[in-house]
Amino acid sequence: HLGRQDFDYISEEGNPETLHFHGHANFRLAMDTCKTLFPEADKILIAGESAGAFAVPALAEEIADDYYPGCKDITLFSDSAQLLSPHWRHTVRDVWNAPEHAWKDIHGQNLTLEWYRALYERNPGRFRCLYAGSTRDYLLSAFYSDMKYKEYTTDYGLQKTFFKQMRTMLRHLQELDPDFGIFVYNFFNPIAAGGGTIHTAVRTPRFTMKAEEGTSMAQWLAEC
Repeated sequence: HLGRQDFDYISEEGNPETLHFHGHANFRLAMDTCKTLFPEADKILIAGESAGAFAVPALAEEIADDYYPGCKDITLFSDSAQLLSPHWRHTVRDVWNAPEHAWKDIHGQNLTLEWYRALYERNPGRFRCLYAGSTRDYLLSAFYSDMKYKEYTTDYGLQKTFFKQMRTMLRHLQELDPDFGIFVYNFFNPIAAGGGTIHTAVRTPRFTMKAEEGTSMAQWLAEC
């Protein structure tokens, strides 16, 4: 969603490879079309799941400033955007070649938290923000293992670490804003080895299913 270059590298097998990062151009083209179809907006929901969930706070200002500067009712919603790494600033700056603010906003290991924190610092009171996550996300815990231990796998221990990291992130998000909306779900993942809970719910049938607290994500989102 932010990349702006073709990145050449040598794979772990010793082969020359190229990654094509053109997400930012795609994003701008999509927004140009959106602006044509909807020239003005009284209310906007900027939502994303998984990789798109990370992009929500990174692109919110661009959407608001460049496309809908007159809209005063903007909600941001990230579903499942948690992946800790000490290399995010290098990745965003040097590998993706993202816009300058995107990498300059990163000072820690939690990309989502860094981008939401910077967004709040520059825009106090401008956006209504929401976050949803799965307690033992089988996919994100495996990605964390891959980035930290070079092994794409998940198990109870990794999922327990993931949930601990999630609780810390949620606490920090609500320190930014006590009204930061949080929805945590723990629907069991029935298909992947290693167990855990599902990855994202917003575009699945579980969107309308009640979580443990007796509220569905659909109901929670409608009430926010």
